[in-house]
Amino acid sequence: MTKRKKLPHTEWGLWLNYVVYYSDENLISLRLSHSVMEAGQMHPIDYYETLNYDLRQGKVLQINDVFCSEKQFLRAVSDFSRQELARAYGLIDEWSQGGTTPEKKHFLNWNLVPDGVIIAFEDYQIQCHAFGQAELVIPFSALRKTLLPGTVATKLRPAQ
Repeated sequence: MTKRKKLPHTEWGLWLNYVVYYSDENLISLRLSHSVMEAGQMHPIDYYETLNYDLRQGKVLQINDVFCSEKQFLRAVSDFSRQELARAYGLIDEWSQGGTTPEKKHFLNWNLVPDGVIIAFEDYQIQCHAFGQAELVIPFSALRKTLLPGTVATKLRPAQ
């Protein structure tokens, strides 16, 4: 009879959280965060899902519901992100440049707020885990050429 090797005890964890960035009778903008940790990992990995929901129309807003074109939006957000990451953190390396190319996969996590659009970068998108997960507020003034007139984004009110 062969002795079976005992498998190591596997531990894991899942943490869920959310932040409401904006809410009024027209819009709710929130970020869902989940952090996953499994045995053997050095640290948990954090993931985001963002939701901008038009309460009047009863639908999740996509980039083309708020901005003139996805291509223009991605270019403007990419340019602003690169400039701000370089200014605020000195990030001008290949890693940060690669994580901010004007591709939809790099800017999936966006939330509407009265000042503009919050972009949240995933773990390892622009730097190592120790750097943290950066986020930027891109003011509507930097996006004015891309913003569709009359959308819910043009009706946001500052918090009171």
